[in-house]
Amino acid sequence: MPDEYPRILQVEPTNACNLNCIMCVRRTWDARVGYMDPRLYERLAEEAFPHLERLTLYGLGEPTSHPNFVEMVEIARRRLPEEATIFFSTNGTLLGPRMADRLVLDLGVDSISFSIDTADAAKLSRIREGARPGLVLSNLRHVGEIKGRAPRDFTLAVEAVLMRQNLDDLPDLVRTAADLGVDEVYLSHVVPYTRQMYEMAVYLTFTREALELAGPILEDEDRVKLALSQEMGIVYAGRSEAPAREVLLSVWDEALGRGLWLNLPMMREESDRLRAFERAASAVEEAAELADELGVRLHVPPFHPDARERSCPYVESDAAVVRWDGKVAPCLDFMYTHPMWVNGHLKLVREVYFGDLNEESLADVWNSPEYVEFRRARRSMSAEIPWCGDCPYSTQECWFTRSNEVDCRGNSPHCGECLYSVGISRCLI
Repeated sequence: MPDEYPRILQVEPTNACNLNCIMCVRRTWDARVGYMDPRLYERLAEEAFPHLERLTLYGLGEPTSHPNFVEMVEIARRRLPEEATIFFSTNGTLLGPRMADRLVLDLGVDSISFSIDTADAAKLSRIREGARPGLVLSNLRHVGEIKGRAPRDFTLAVEAVLMRQNLDDLPDLVRTAADLGVDEVYLSHVVPYTRQMYEMAVYLTFTREALELAGPILEDEDRVKLALSQEMGIVYAGRSEAPAREVLLSVWDEALGRGLWLNLPMMREESDRLRAFERAASAVEEAAELADELGVRLHVPPFHPDARERSCPYVESDAAVVRWDGKVAPCLDFMYTHPMWVNGHLKLVREVYFGDLNEESLADVWNSPEYVEFRRARRSMSAEIPWCGDCPYSTQECWFTRSNEVDCRGNSPHCGECLYSVGISRCLI
């Protein structure tokens, strides 16, 4: 029998934002902009908050732009158990000293994360149009100064999206974070909603071990062509000798024996990104050494997935998401319908929700058979959910990868290209 309520609840105060960020999903959607009704929030708080271990107040918009955001935190602190924590992520432009003092010193918010992709003011202005870097850093500095007077064990964090444009800025970002009193820096790879954003990425979606196995094949293009011609000779001419084909098949067999597939088309297409890895690895290594020296905890994502070690961060945390309009989604990525570039192709990610809090309780939604089955399948994700990054069909117009409706094993919705499940991208919940 599942728990009656989730342990963690992510509530989206609003999907509106005061910035225009180049990597934001809101640039690609056709969704109505709205703010959570205070009456809906009150009902949710009364029913569910006493059962939570953690409340996360952010979604795809800027939470502090909700006109009642401070009141929402006040209600949460009153309804939550004493030991439960409150967290929110912000772009920092609206979190001035007065609001910060109220939230941190009076209401006891436990953790705040500022989204700052670089300490370079000019670059930040381009990445997050309208951000006013000087104001953001001033607001961050103020929170760093008051955190020592917080009534609870407060943590200040910075989150940055790794892209080709800001790799060289990572050490300076860590240094600036340390100077401003930041405890943790979270790095996450970009989730590309457009082809332009896809070109900014510095990660690969096929498993490193698969790439290493395929190395001899990729380095000898003539052998691959010969193997293919020999295969055609066997099919059409009945030839029996095909040494190049046997070499190719032996590599495939070894990969299958390790539980892997070889996405050779993607590996060939991503040769340029492979060359960018050396620069990315060097920048991250320098930032990590500096963070260790300055006492800042740096969280670094992998540059390759491991197809055999996947998990849904929301399912593993017993977390659910409530959209501003009351719809209950299983994760941040399924909150809204949007395009996505992944594995070298465009797909349509359709919104997924299991209920509406305007019509039913959170307990009824959380314990509905459909939602329970969704979580069950993803508790053994590597065994039950295929990983398309290692599949050669994913880059060859595979029908199942056109949307997130169903995968090739019949799972619905399709989570086989989820960057969050392999740690490449990160949700702070």
